[in-house]
Amino acid sequence: MAVESIDNKVAFGVVFYDGDRISRSVHGVPLEPGFIHVGVDGSIQDNALVPVPVVGEIETVQQAIGSHLAWPKDMIIYTSSSGSEKKNAWNVSEVHRMHNAFNSVKPKDNVPPRFRLLYKFASTVMEESGNSIPVPCDFQIFGIERIIYLLHENILELLEFKMIGQSAISTYMVYLYSVFRDTPSRDLSAIAVRSYNAQEGRVNKNPKVKNLGGCPKQPSGTECGYVVMRYMKDLIEDQEMKLLDKVLIL
Repeated sequence: MAVESIDNKVAFGVVFYDGDRISRSVHGVPLEPGFIHVGVDGSIQDNALVPVPVVGEIETVQQAIGSHLAWPKDMIIYTSSSGSEKKNAWNVSEVHRMHNAFNSVKPKDNVPPRFRLLYKFASTVMEESGNSIPVPCDFQIFGIERIIYLLHENILELLEFKMIGQSAISTYMVYLYSVFRDTPSRDLSAIAVRSYNAQEGRVNKNPKVKNLGGCPKQPSGTECGYVVMRYMKDLIEDQEMKLLDKVLIL
Protein backbone atom coordinates (compact mmCIF):
# COMPACT_ATOMS: atom_id res chain seq x y z
CA MET A 1 0.00 0.00 0.00
CA ALA A 2 1.32 3.42 -0.95
CA VAL A 3 0.53 7.10 -0.41
CA GLU A 4 1.02 10.12 -2.67
CA SER A 5 2.78 8.03 -5.34
CA ILE A 6 2.71 4.33 -6.18
CA ASP A 7 6.45 4.11 -5.45
CA ASN A 8 6.06 5.43 -1.89
CA LYS A 9 5.19 2.16 -0.14
CA VAL A 10 4.17 2.66 3.50
CA ALA A 11 2.35 -0.51 4.61
CA PHE A 12 1.35 -4.04 3.64
CA GLY A 13 -1.85 -5.98 4.20
CA VAL A 14 -4.86 -7.48 2.43
CA VAL A 15 -7.79 -6.35 0.29
CA PHE A 16 -11.22 -7.61 1.38
CA TYR A 17 -13.78 -9.19 -0.92
CA ASP A 18 -17.54 -9.56 -0.50
CA GLY A 19 -18.24 -12.80 -2.33
CA ASP A 20 -16.85 -12.35 -5.84
CA ARG A 21 -16.65 -8.57 -5.53
CA ILE A 22 -14.27 -6.31 -3.66
CA SER A 23 -15.89 -5.14 -0.43
CA ARG A 24 -17.31 -1.63 -0.84
CA SER A 25 -17.68 -0.72 2.82
CA VAL A 26 -15.58 -0.42 5.97
CA HIS A 27 -17.33 -1.11 9.27
CA GLY A 28 -20.63 -0.84 7.43
CA VAL A 29 -19.87 2.61 6.00
CA PRO A 30 -19.95 2.75 2.18
CA LEU A 31 -16.66 3.64 0.53
CA GLU A 32 -16.19 6.73 -1.56
CA PRO A 33 -15.57 6.15 -5.27
CA GLY A 34 -11.98 5.22 -5.97
CA PHE A 35 -11.35 3.69 -2.53
CA ILE A 36 -11.02 0.09 -1.42
CA HIS A 37 -11.41 -1.86 1.85
CA VAL A 38 -8.03 -2.99 3.24
CA GLY A 39 -6.62 -4.50 6.42
CA VAL A 40 -3.20 -3.23 7.52
CA ASP A 41 -0.95 -6.09 8.65
CA GLY A 42 2.35 -4.26 9.00
CA SER A 43 4.28 -1.05 8.55
CA ILE A 44 7.03 0.01 6.16
CA GLN A 45 6.99 3.68 7.22
CA ASP A 46 5.63 3.98 10.77
CA ASN A 47 5.07 7.73 10.72
CA ALA A 48 3.47 7.97 7.29
CA LEU A 49 -0.07 9.41 7.38
CA VAL A 50 -2.88 7.12 6.25
CA PRO A 51 -5.06 8.49 3.42
CA VAL A 52 -8.36 8.19 5.35
CA PRO A 53 -7.61 8.66 9.06
CA VAL A 54 -9.81 8.07 12.08
CA VAL A 55 -9.08 11.38 13.79
CA GLY A 56 -7.53 10.98 17.22
CA GLU A 57 -7.20 7.19 16.89
CA ILE A 58 -5.70 6.06 13.59
CA GLU A 59 -3.69 8.73 11.81
CA THR A 60 -0.36 7.04 11.08
CA VAL A 61 0.52 3.68 9.56
CA GLN A 62 1.86 2.42 12.90
CA GLN A 63 -1.48 3.19 14.56
CA ALA A 64 -3.31 1.43 11.71
CA ILE A 65 -1.67 -1.98 12.17
CA GLY A 66 -4.39 -4.56 12.80
CA SER A 67 -7.15 -2.18 11.66
CA HIS A 68 -9.41 -1.89 8.60
CA LEU A 69 -9.30 1.27 6.51
CA ALA A 70 -10.36 2.81 3.23
CA TRP A 71 -7.42 3.16 0.83
CA PRO A 72 -7.15 4.71 -2.65
CA LYS A 73 -7.50 1.91 -5.18
CA ASP A 74 -4.73 3.31 -7.38
CA MET A 75 -2.34 3.18 -4.40
CA ILE A 76 -2.67 -0.61 -3.95
CA ILE A 77 0.18 -2.81 -5.17
CA TYR A 78 -0.80 -6.45 -5.69
CA THR A 79 1.94 -8.97 -5.07
CA SER A 80 0.35 -12.22 -6.35
CA SER A 81 2.40 -13.79 -9.11
CA SER A 82 -0.57 -14.05 -11.49
CA GLY A 83 -1.53 -10.41 -10.97
CA SER A 84 -5.00 -11.46 -9.88
CA GLU A 85 -6.39 -9.15 -7.22
CA LYS A 86 -8.53 -11.85 -5.73
CA LYS A 87 -5.55 -14.07 -4.81
CA ASN A 88 -4.37 -11.39 -2.39
CA ALA A 89 -7.73 -10.84 -0.69
CA TRP A 90 -9.84 -12.30 2.10
CA ASN A 91 -13.49 -13.22 1.69
CA VAL A 92 -15.84 -11.36 4.03
CA SER A 93 -16.94 -14.66 5.59
CA GLU A 94 -13.30 -15.25 6.53
CA VAL A 95 -13.17 -11.80 8.10
CA HIS A 96 -16.24 -12.58 10.20
CA ARG A 97 -14.73 -15.89 11.29
CA MET A 98 -11.50 -14.19 12.33
CA HIS A 99 -13.45 -11.42 14.06
CA ASN A 100 -15.35 -14.01 16.11
CA ALA A 101 -12.14 -15.84 16.94
CA PHE A 102 -10.55 -12.54 18.03
CA ASN A 103 -13.46 -11.75 20.36
CA SER A 104 -13.47 -15.26 21.82
CA VAL A 105 -9.87 -15.09 23.05
CA LYS A 106 -9.65 -14.69 26.82
CA PRO A 107 -6.23 -13.32 27.82
CA LYS A 108 -4.69 -14.91 30.89
CA ASP A 109 -5.05 -13.05 34.17
CA ASN A 110 -1.36 -12.08 34.30
CA VAL A 111 -1.48 -10.28 30.92
CA PRO A 112 -1.36 -6.50 31.58
CA PRO A 113 -4.66 -4.83 30.57
CA ARG A 114 -2.97 -2.40 28.17
CA PHE A 115 -1.58 -5.34 26.15
CA ARG A 116 -4.67 -7.54 25.94
CA LEU A 117 -5.63 -6.40 22.45
CA LEU A 118 -2.10 -7.20 21.28
CA TYR A 119 -2.39 -10.61 22.98
CA LYS A 120 -5.64 -11.33 21.12
CA PHE A 121 -4.19 -10.10 17.82
CA ALA A 122 -1.13 -12.35 18.18
CA SER A 123 -3.29 -15.32 19.21
CA THR A 124 -5.54 -15.07 16.16
CA VAL A 125 -4.51 -12.98 13.15
CA MET A 126 -0.74 -13.39 13.51
CA GLU A 127 -0.86 -17.07 14.40
CA GLU A 128 -3.20 -18.04 11.57
CA SER A 129 -1.67 -15.86 8.88
CA GLY A 130 1.93 -16.56 9.88
CA ASN A 131 2.69 -12.84 9.74
CA SER A 132 5.33 -11.25 11.91
CA ILE A 133 6.03 -7.73 13.13
CA PRO A 134 9.21 -6.32 11.53
CA VAL A 135 11.35 -4.15 13.82
CA PRO A 136 14.07 -2.15 11.98
CA CYS A 137 17.34 -1.80 13.91
CA ASP A 138 19.62 1.22 13.68
CA PHE A 139 23.24 0.58 12.72
CA GLN A 140 24.33 2.06 16.06
CA ILE A 141 22.67 -0.72 18.08
CA PHE A 142 24.34 -3.87 16.77
CA GLY A 143 26.90 -2.43 14.35
CA ILE A 144 24.85 -3.54 11.36
CA GLU A 145 21.47 -2.60 9.95
CA ARG A 146 19.04 -5.46 10.41
CA ILE A 147 15.39 -6.25 10.93
CA ILE A 148 14.03 -8.28 13.85
CA TYR A 149 10.90 -10.25 13.07
CA LEU A 150 8.65 -10.77 16.08
CA LEU A 151 6.55 -13.91 15.70
CA HIS A 152 3.25 -14.52 17.45
CA GLU A 153 4.91 -16.93 19.87
CA ASN A 154 7.50 -14.27 20.84
CA ILE A 155 4.70 -11.88 21.80
CA LEU A 156 2.67 -14.48 23.70
CA GLU A 157 5.72 -15.67 25.65
CA LEU A 158 6.47 -12.10 26.71
CA LEU A 159 2.91 -11.22 27.67
CA GLU A 160 2.47 -14.45 29.61
CA PHE A 161 5.80 -13.88 31.43
CA LYS A 162 7.29 -17.10 30.09
CA MET A 163 10.91 -17.62 29.12
CA ILE A 164 11.80 -15.13 26.37
CA GLY A 165 14.47 -15.24 23.70
CA GLN A 166 16.72 -12.83 21.88
CA SER A 167 13.95 -11.48 19.63
CA ALA A 168 12.04 -9.91 22.52
CA ILE A 169 15.20 -8.65 24.26
CA SER A 170 16.64 -7.21 21.03
CA THR A 171 13.35 -5.45 20.27
CA TYR A 172 13.40 -3.90 23.74
CA MET A 173 16.98 -2.74 23.08
CA VAL A 174 15.73 -1.01 19.92
CA TYR A 175 13.06 0.78 21.97
CA LEU A 176 15.53 1.82 24.69
CA TYR A 177 17.95 3.11 22.07
CA SER A 178 15.19 5.29 20.57
CA VAL A 179 14.45 6.68 24.05
CA PHE A 180 18.14 7.38 24.68
CA ARG A 181 18.68 8.87 21.20
CA ASP A 182 15.76 11.27 21.62
CA THR A 183 16.85 12.42 25.10
CA PRO A 184 18.95 15.61 25.07
CA SER A 185 22.38 15.68 26.74
CA ARG A 186 22.81 11.90 26.84
CA ASP A 187 26.06 10.35 25.64
CA LEU A 188 25.99 6.61 25.04
CA SER A 189 29.79 6.41 24.88
CA ALA A 190 30.00 7.95 28.37
CA ILE A 191 27.77 5.22 29.78
CA ALA A 192 29.86 2.55 28.07
CA VAL A 193 33.12 3.98 29.47
CA ARG A 194 31.68 4.34 32.97
CA SER A 195 30.33 0.81 32.85
CA TYR A 196 33.69 -0.61 31.73
CA ASN A 197 35.61 1.36 34.37
CA ALA A 198 33.24 0.18 37.08
CA GLN A 199 33.78 -3.44 36.07
CA GLU A 200 37.57 -2.97 36.02
CA GLY A 201 37.63 -1.09 39.31
CA ARG A 202 38.74 2.13 37.63
CA VAL A 203 36.50 4.48 39.56
CA ASN A 204 37.23 7.33 41.92
CA LYS A 205 35.48 5.53 44.71
CA ASN A 206 35.40 1.85 45.39
CA PRO A 207 32.09 0.34 44.31
CA LYS A 208 29.70 -0.16 47.17
CA VAL A 209 29.13 -3.84 47.67
CA LYS A 210 25.90 -4.56 49.41
CA ASN A 211 24.75 -8.03 50.23
CA LEU A 212 20.99 -7.84 50.15
CA GLY A 213 20.05 -10.36 52.79
CA GLY A 214 16.56 -11.72 52.42
CA CYS A 215 16.34 -10.77 48.76
CA PRO A 216 14.47 -13.59 46.98
CA LYS A 217 16.65 -15.80 44.83
CA GLN A 218 15.77 -16.17 41.15
CA PRO A 219 13.74 -19.40 41.31
CA SER A 220 14.36 -20.60 37.74
CA GLY A 221 15.82 -19.72 34.35
CA THR A 222 12.64 -18.00 33.21
CA GLU A 223 13.23 -14.64 34.89
CA CYS A 224 16.73 -13.86 33.58
CA GLY A 225 15.53 -12.20 30.35
CA TYR A 226 13.25 -9.85 32.28
CA VAL A 227 16.06 -9.04 34.74
CA VAL A 228 18.36 -8.14 31.84
CA MET A 229 15.71 -5.87 30.30
CA ARG A 230 15.05 -4.19 33.66
CA TYR A 231 18.79 -3.54 34.15
CA MET A 232 19.06 -2.00 30.67
CA LYS A 233 16.02 0.18 31.41
CA ASP A 234 17.49 1.38 34.73
CA LEU A 235 20.82 2.08 33.03
CA ILE A 236 19.26 4.17 30.26
CA GLU A 237 17.00 6.10 32.66
CA ASP A 238 19.83 6.79 35.13
CA GLN A 239 20.44 10.44 34.22
CA GLU A 240 23.35 10.87 36.65
CA MET A 241 24.77 7.39 36.02
CA LYS A 242 24.81 6.63 39.76
CA LEU A 243 23.84 3.03 39.06
CA LEU A 244 27.33 2.34 37.74
CA ASP A 245 28.89 3.23 41.12
CA LYS A 246 27.04 0.39 42.81
CA VAL A 247 27.52 -3.34 42.69
CA LEU A 248 24.63 -5.30 44.08
CA ILE A 249 25.09 -8.92 44.98
CA LEU A 250 21.70 -10.60 44.83
